[in-house]
Amino acid sequence: MRLTPPSLLVAATLSVVAACMVNSTGLNGDARRTTVVDPDAGATAGTGVLPSGAAGTSPPTGAAGTGAIAGASGGDAGATAGAGDSGGDPGGGASGSGAAGSGAAGDATTGGAGGGASGSGGDTGAAGSGGAGTGGPPDASGTAGSSPPPVDAHPISAIGCADGTREGLVSVTRFPNAAACSGAWTVPGLVAPETLTPQCARAAGNDGDRPDGEGCSVADLCAVGWHVCESAHEFAAKATDCAEAFPGGGVKMFFATRQKGPMTTCDPMNLTGTNNVYGCGNFGSNAMAACAPFMRMLRDADCKNNAPWMCVDGPINYSISELLDVTKPGSDHGGVLCCR
Repeated sequence: MRLTPPSLLVAATLSVVAACMVNSTGLNGDARRTTVVDPDAGATAGTGVLPSGAAGTSPPTGAAGTGAIAGASGGDAGATAGAGDSGGDPGGGASGSGAAGSGAAGDATTGGAGGGASGSGGDTGAAGSGGAGTGGPPDASGTAGSSPPPVDAHPISAIGCADGTREGLVSVTRFPNAAACSGAWTVPGLVAPETLTPQCARAAGNDGDRPDGEGCSVADLCAVGWHVCESAHEFAAKATDCAEAFPGGGVKMFFATRQKGPMTTCDPMNLTGTNNVYGCGNFGSNAMAACAPFMRMLRDADCKNNAPWMCVDGPINYSISELLDVTKPGSDHGGVLCCR
């Protein structure tokens, strides 16, 4: 075997090393193989031979919401790195992503650029705007923003008499809840069911449309919101006594109530009895102390002697149901006491 001198072995080794360097680097002796990554575009760059320090290194991070542009073309035999287009606008579109172009290592051709579509920018939502809400249509509750309660077609009278005039207890300030009202009625009695409600639309009264009381009951003498006083107890609470219930000057006046009583006295509970008519007046029979503040009562004979009062349903001085039978077909000499 022939031995090769050591100097020749060294030379051959150097030649191989040199050839490897040429094949791995191309024509640029100081170039290096680099993989470029675009951090914003989200795509891996193509592989190619790029000059050292040239656009083949990762570019700086793009501005917020914008994809970074890929590296520039490589060396003479290198490939151009493909990259996605720029990302969306700050509105929030997704970054485009393109496949990296690739070129054969060491070839004189260049890699094709990646062709991912750019992410479209998301639009910024405009602030909603609207005029201030308006309140709903009024309702009947009377609450805030709603219509007021309906106006009462018949407001409560301060006078208390249906015809608008008082004949007794004339001071509205001193007697706001009791009034003496003159007038007439033809519906009999003071406590029968039909006498508890108006029968002629409150047209009665000495100054009313029906001064003769035709078709009217005692309830027609009192204004809306008022009623014929129920008892001596109620009247005392509203007016104390009869001192101002009728005018002076000798004019005969009597104003009746619905006070009940058996025989010739009053029922304190006002539950039983229809004998006699009790109220305030300057004529009639004297009432018992149990009937105070009423001092007078009308018996059938008292009515006969003081027309137009009529209390008869049988022989004179015999009737025991004047409270059921009394009528008064004329406005003279009184009427009823009204309370509220």
